[in-house]
Amino acid sequence: MDEVVARAGAELARIASEYPAGLVAAVSHGDVIRALLAHYAGMPLDLMLRLEVAPASVSAVRLAPEPLVMAVNWRTDGIGSLDLRIRRS
Repeated sequence: MDEVVARAGAELARIASEYPAGLVAAVSHGDVIRALLAHYAGMPLDLMLRLEVAPASVSAVRLAPEPLVMAVNWRTDGIGSLDLRIRRS
């Protein structure tokens, strides 16, 4: 799973660098999402199965300036209410 996190994390970093001020969506399998969420939350990967990632749910991670897990297993029926804009100070 470490290799999965390395590959998926590198791709997310590439996408984030391509759209530094943007909001992007990445779609993947549940275990990849769980592993990345655990990684960005600083959890050991052996605890990733404690995270629920339901089908068609949304998880959100802000990658810069530091990774921040903003939402986990959020249902898409209320997607308009989650504000994921980057706030600059």
